[in-house]
Amino acid sequence: MIDIKIRSLVMTIFFFIIFYFNDSNSVHHHKRLTFNFTQGTEFFWKNRLLIFDHKYYSKYLSNIKTMECEINNRNLIILFKFSEKYYYFDTKGIEKNLTFKLPFDVSIIGYDGELKFKSDRFVSLKDIILIVDKMPMRIKEKKFDKSC
Repeated sequence: MIDIKIRSLVMTIFFFIIFYFNDSNSVHHHKRLTFNFTQGTEFFWKNRLLIFDHKYYSKYLSNIKTMECEINNRNLIILFKFSEKYYYFDTKGIEKNLTFKLPFDVSIIGYDGELKFKSDRFVSLKDIILIVDKMPMRIKEKKFDKSC
């Protein structure tokens, strides 16, 4: 009789954990989108992407210039979005290979093409660097960093 009660309790706890945390966020602090954003582009497995809304351009401008070494160490390509298109931060040239529409103000896409971070508000470049530095592949590549 006690075995049945214990077994029932264990099963109840097990299903509670499974179904309660089913809607929780991943290690990347958001629900993972299963869409691959960079497959078939030059960025796939070569670069991380930071994409932000054009309204933050001036906020990022001074930080990006002073943190160029840190950005390069993280293989981070910086784009801003305007009118449903993506533009390179440094040249303001249009990026023609990215055809997706991200509804977030700030997004980070990893080497594997998956969305790693999203925000509907401004995120400082220092915080972006900290987020990237917590990624498993980034931890492994830190030993190859150039001194900044």
